[in-house]
Amino acid sequence: MSERFRKGIVFGALLLAIAWGMYNFLPKNEPKPTPLASPLETAVLPATARLNAVEKSINIAEMKNKSWGDDPFRAINKGTGYRASSDEPRWKLSGIVYNSIKPLAIINGKSVTVGQKVGNATVVEIGQKSVTLDHSGTKVTLKVFRG
Repeated sequence: MSERFRKGIVFGALLLAIAWGMYNFLPKNEPKPTPLASPLETAVLPATARLNAVEKSINIAEMKNKSWGDDPFRAINKGTGYRASSDEPRWKLSGIVYNSIKPLAIINGKSVTVGQKVGNATVVEIGQKSVTLDHSGTKVTLKVFRG
């Protein structure tokens, strides 16, 4: 096959690609659909129509004394930390880098290994998905959850 023939094939393919692109990507002059009238434009309300269908009156003084309930934007503990009581510290397990020789855990933003202290607790064991702490003789297990 000669070089001139190959160039002709490439040029022809380029022209076909340009024509295909113009056909598929250029905007078409299609008529726009006419919007339908909204129900409010077509509805005929009597002059005595009531805007509010609620019959019960609201006592504002009573509403001021009601509580608003829980804060919907408050962070909820999903089991990544431990808190036995309000005076004990909270441990948050951020991640585990597991290695059979020297596993590493990230608790409260610090990397620790087995035997090191986290606050007033000692790291006893680091597994692939959990860390065990010893806090004053109590075993505490922190687990990694999918986020």
